[in-house]
Amino acid sequence: MNTRNYFFLILFFSLGLLGTKTAQSATTGTSDYGNEIYTNVKLVSSESELVGWRIQIIQASSRVYVLLQEFEGVAQNPCLIEATIVGSTLHFDLPKSCYGEGDFTGFLQGKWLIGNFSNGMLGPDGEKKMKLRRISQ
Repeated sequence: MNTRNYFFLILFFSLGLLGTKTAQSATTGTSDYGNEIYTNVKLVSSESELVGWRIQIIQASSRVYVLLQEFEGVAQNPCLIEATIVGSTLHFDLPKSCYGEGDFTGFLQGKWLIGNFSNGMLGPDGEKKMKLRRISQ
């Protein structure tokens, strides 16, 4: 097996491991949320457009990232942002290049991520406090 094939084999299995959760749980105050996806994206039938947000939590070694994506009629370019999870609180700062300056703070509660952006960005129904449902297992 050549080096390139070996690299892709390792990458494939490594990405598969990102989706697995360990035995730790959110109720114990740990920060292991594996590879969870939360969304409030909905179809506006009168306009046939998608609106809302998608936040994917990605844990890699000792760091946590979020993949943030807004839907405004169509999917916008996603941003990969370093984040923190303390207990059940998710927090990340928005870089200028990604939806303007500000930050997001949300609380992971069962199948929900409930939070808001400090810079006033709104949910699909114009709400400041957003409720995103977990769609991953």
